[in-house]
Amino acid sequence: MQAQQSRSGGRTMPRASSSSPLALYEQLEQRSAQMVDAARTQDWQQLEALEHACAVLIAQLERALNGQSLSRTQQQAKGRIMLRILTNDARVRQLAGCAAGAALMWPEEVSRTLH
Repeated sequence: MQAQQSRSGGRTMPRASSSSPLALYEQLEQRSAQMVDAARTQDWQQLEALEHACAVLIAQLERALNGQSLSRTQQQAKGRIMLRILTNDARVRQLAGCAAGAALMWPEEVSRTLH
């Protein structure tokens, strides 16, 4: 972890280096929030571009996680990040009018990587 700090829920937390698994989860969260904004404004081209950006981040995450385990603190942070990503995903689905269970953002292999 680097010495930089980020604020989360009123707490100051160490910020992960940009290539660490935790930093990649954080970047996925940011992209998922941007996807909500794109769906809200019905900017489907931007939504598609962000989906592609997520796929790239997920591939990077798979490489970063190869044989690496997260500390307990990192696992807890990952859990909080994943909840926000899933909340954003549900919101995008709602805004896009997708049928329940349709895979808009996260293909099955992504789901396995994120868990």
